[in-house]
Amino acid sequence: MNKKILMRRNVYTSKSYQEKGLIGNLKEIYFDLKLYRHLLYSLVKLSITQQYKKSLLGYTWIIISPLLSVVIWVILQISGLFDPGDTQVPYLAFVLLSNSIWAFFISFYKGISESLTAKGGEIIQNNFPKIIIVVERIIISFFDFMIPLILSILVLMFFGVEFTWSSLLFLPALLPLIAIGISLGLLFSVIKVIAVDFNLIFNNFMDVLKYLTPVVYSTAVASDLILTIIKWNPLTYLIDFPRNLLLGGGIENWDIYLWISLGSLFLLLLAIRFYYLATPWVIEKMTL
Repeated sequence: MNKKILMRRNVYTSKSYQEKGLIGNLKEIYFDLKLYRHLLYSLVKLSITQQYKKSLLGYTWIIISPLLSVVIWVILQISGLFDPGDTQVPYLAFVLLSNSIWAFFISFYKGISESLTAKGGEIIQNNFPKIIIVVERIIISFFDFMIPLILSILVLMFFGVEFTWSSLLFLPALLPLIAIGISLGLLFSVIKVIAVDFNLIFNNFMDVLKYLTPVVYSTAVASDLILTIIKWNPLTYLIDFPRNLLLGGGIENWDIYLWISLGSLFLLLLAIRFYYLATPWVIEKMTL
């Protein structure tokens, strides 16, 4: 075993993390990722291969899943039962891209929030930094997002959508949304162990939140109530802004987007601090 890893095999408590402070926690993440990069690679490889191993269609589900998720909305839109408002591009391309972004956001929250409970046995039996499991879920979320994103771009190109230089900013513009997804995942990875009912309630709330965010419809809907909710929903700007960058639409509410982005960074730092303080206590609770 690597001598550096052996030197860092310490038993950490919430008190020791508290003494280190946030800066110490961030340094801890850097060194842990550096020293345990081979373990991280193995976990990511194992997760990707096992994800579709037992499926008859295998990796083709990466393409089939996003397509199936938009079928019902396209049918409703074609039948006239659902008016998504002005989407600037054909609705199929719009809803495919939007659903991919939303699924990307949710994958961070759900994947990270389940990291402690899903790998409870490995965590208790093996001495390795718990942040490795979190980073593994982050990498898997990026992997699962890239195929639907490429598919969305191909569909947009098929419908004649012209990309501009601003489209290159699409992925960087998603960083605040990613930060919120990771923050919620870190917070609820702890809450899920100590308050299962609250975690279930929040999961249901996240399902509802999708329809209070302009994902399957644009920000130009007819309902005044929905427009008001959209206005005060921070996810609106974190989804609509990068989506408009990719689609070549007008850049609106960039100032609100920047303020929310700063808030997402602050939330992420708080979540990291909370995770490091609470994890030792949670692991102890899991062993009881």
